[in-house]
Amino acid sequence: MTGAVIFIALVWGVVFLFAAIPGVIIGWVASAMLGYRRGIVVSAVISIGATIFAIQKGLPGSYLYLPPFLVAALLGVWISRQTLRVRKWLPLAIMLVLAAAYGGPLLLTYITNSEQDECSFGPVSNVQYRDYLGRAQELSSEMPSSFSSNHMEATARFNELFERLIDGDRSVYQRVAASHALLRSFGAQYRNTNGMRPDPYETVARKGGLVDFRYYLDTRRLGVGLLNLLLVFWRTTYISSNLTEPGEFYRGPVPTVVGDIRFNVNYPAFDTRPPDDRAPENCPLVPSQALSESFSRPAS
Repeated sequence: MTGAVIFIALVWGVVFLFAAIPGVIIGWVASAMLGYRRGIVVSAVISIGATIFAIQKGLPGSYLYLPPFLVAALLGVWISRQTLRVRKWLPLAIMLVLAAAYGGPLLLTYITNSEQDECSFGPVSNVQYRDYLGRAQELSSEMPSSFSSNHMEATARFNELFERLIDGDRSVYQRVAASHALLRSFGAQYRNTNGMRPDPYETVARKGGLVDFRYYLDTRRLGVGLLNLLLVFWRTTYISSNLTEPGEFYRGPVPTVVGDIRFNVNYPAFDTRPPDDRAPENCPLVPSQALSESFSRPAS
């Protein structure tokens, strides 16, 4: 019994810690714009919605989230009632600022880096690449809109989408084109191949390792962290697509063979990793014709 009480208190404390700022703002804005009673109703509805969202995401103790969310929102309503003299336009101004902070960078991902879709990959023309891009957008729209906040599950989903997109094509050129199209369909920005080391394919073919294509992606494009105000600033997801070498390939829990491309998703954290330099080229590098068969997936 004591353990259950401690667990409940711990969950309430942690949830309130993260819900306090957004909850107070929501309650204060709702009450200031709609009135005291309606502010309470809106706070309750939003708190219930946040709890349902947490349950759907399978977060620890999510069935306990309602009280701390509601307390945070009602605290905002109370603060609003104590500051009735504040002009009505102030809450609206705050909402617009928050909307700009949240939505501005997200909107930019739809219109920036278009030059990264002018790619061709050896014998794969830009027309063929754009066919992959269109199919990737269709595939992602067929699945639930938001990714899991668990980076391993997000990684698995990218791998699944890629295998459906590539549909058994074994050429390294097609596979690199399809992986780039998949990430670009979410607005990812290509940064570099193997940290801009020279001759990545020749080096990997000779010494082993992976050909690593590195990308940045706004976390919002995956539907992750929508209720977390801290992610206004920490929102860059680091994604790499890794092409397996033609030598001693990985034989771990999820085995790979030569020519496999597997994804790795790293969500933002407070200890954000150093930035990846952006390469001068706009598209992932591909091997020479002489090395292409070495990096292509074997015929099954």
